Amino acid sequence: RTSRRAPRASRRYTDEPDWSAREQELYQMALENSKLETKLATLSDRPIPEAPVFRPTAAQFRDPLRYVASIRREAEPFGICKIVPPRGWKVECAVDWNSTKKFATKRQRLHELGEGQPFGDGREYTLEEYQRMADAFYARRIAKYPDLKGDALLKRLEEDYWAIVDQVREKLDVEYGNDIDVNEFWSGFPRGVDIDQLSDKNLPQNVDDPSYVQQSGWNLNNTARWPGSLLRRHDAPLPGVTQPWLYLGMLFATFPWHNEDNYFESINYHHAGAPKQWYGIPGSEAARFEDVVRRFHKQRLLEVPDLLHRINLQISPAKLAALEVPIHRICQNPGEFVVTFPQAFHGGFSYGFNCGEAVNFATPDW
Repeated sequence: RTSRRAPRASRRYTDEPDWSAREQELYQMALENSKLETKLATLSDRPIPEAPVFRPTAAQFRDPLRYVASIRREAEPFGICKIVPPRGWKVECAVDWNSTKKFATKRQRLHELGEGQPFGDGREYTLEEYQRMADAFYARRIAKYPDLKGDALLKRLEEDYWAIVDQVREKLDVEYGNDIDVNEFWSGFPRGVDIDQLSDKNLPQNVDDPSYVQQSGWNLNNTARWPGSLLRRHDAPLPGVTQPWLYLGMLFATFPWHNEDNYFESINYHHAGAPKQWYGIPGSEAARFEDVVRRFHKQRLLEVPDLLHRINLQISPAKLAALEVPIHRICQNPGEFVVTFPQAFHGGFSYGFNCGEAVNFATPDW
């Protein structure tokens, strides 16, 4: 007897799953992350190279913009550099440490920095209250490492920081006093002099002269108005651009990856306290850095297209180096300047309570 049942259609098998476009994208991202983690495992002990350090003579130091122009060819390929003032330079930090005025902070969830989540509002503090809080936080943290001092302790704290940010080894919040208006609050420098008096020719002869800092272009209240600055005659005050901002940090307080508005240069001075750890990428490699952000933060960029302008995303130098993004580091101590060059991405964090100040500037070759 012959069966009249129609033959069953053969089933076709394929090696490719029936995924949506979004699922395929997530799968590819997972593969890329897996390859990256493998690469990171082989590069984890490779140190990030240092950015250059410059030590101007007293004669070279008299004109900051001319000096920066003189080192540009050597320094700009690193994105950032450190400048150590000549012997005799001393800024008596003019911040009123006894002030009862309170400033606002931002609450930074370190374990969310790798996702680019926005910062919430922190508490308001007087300077004394903030330092007391920051010092207590620092003491609790380093109590875990009673045998570590100096550079060994800094190295361990840097490892801890990236373990939290990159691997979410623990959940930890800090508070950062950033972008504090020096006109409403305090500047660490003496107030600048009239624009017509700003010139290296009017400076006292010796760096250690008590009036040198007030009249110097390295006084960040004078920098944007110094001869040779394109911002010199900008009449309207712009905090952070033509006028400096003050920064109060604590252990792990973070300045995430960013470059300056309008691709200006910036100059950053460390007034007092614990060191700051900086990382820099040259402006010529900015597109490569942005490509890394697009590759590994696609979903976040769909939600927040201007993610990098929000300044709340942190990516480890080890990951960037593994992805062949040129990156260099600097540890900034009190009394030292850090300069960032046009379009250079930079970021970092503090090793404890500190006070810094920063302003933009632009030279004719900007």
